[in-house]
Amino acid sequence: LSFDTAEAYATPRRLALVVDGLPAQQPDLTEEKKGPKYGAPAQAIQGFMKANGIKSLDKEAELRETDKGAFYFVVRHIAGRPSAEVLPEILAKALTDLPWPKSMRWAADTQRWVRPLHGILAVFDGKPLKGALAMGEGRAIAFANTTQGHRFLAPDDFAVSGFADYRAKLAEAKVVLDPAERRATIAEQAAALG
Repeated sequence: LSFDTAEAYATPRRLALVVDGLPAQQPDLTEEKKGPKYGAPAQAIQGFMKANGIKSLDKEAELRETDKGAFYFVVRHIAGRPSAEVLPEILAKALTDLPWPKSMRWAADTQRWVRPLHGILAVFDGKPLKGALAMGEGRAIAFANTTQGHRFLAPDDFAVSGFADYRAKLAEAKVVLDPAERRATIAEQAAALG
């Protein structure tokens, strides 16, 4: 999926990524695979047909002339899927592929992570994404549109519809998402004490 901008944020208890400019749907793709040369042994042609799910070479493949002779080609037109369908797959893969110098496994989970995961907020176009991150042994963390604020000062769940709403409601719940803003607030309060 193409996008315009992506910004990452981190607090002691959360990682956040906001991606702007995602399309409503993937673009349609045309995939082309070059096969054996015309007149190639039957075994090579059969292997090409089997690998590409072709039943009839005449109907499902094209014979094209190249500078090295005539070759068979398979052309597939793949319709783009809605982004709301694709994003859960991308998100789950990105979360499991994140490299950590030290990670841990907890309880009966087989999925390793840097810290225990309590929830995954995943919203696209104002709605929660359908899907979950498999943690192992039949347990998964479902994608949702809810999160919590500061664990002692505002631990209640709240729903969000987008990044601006998330940021505003986090601030109300005593969490400063932007590290630079958090640093500046701490410096300002420390200067006021001294």
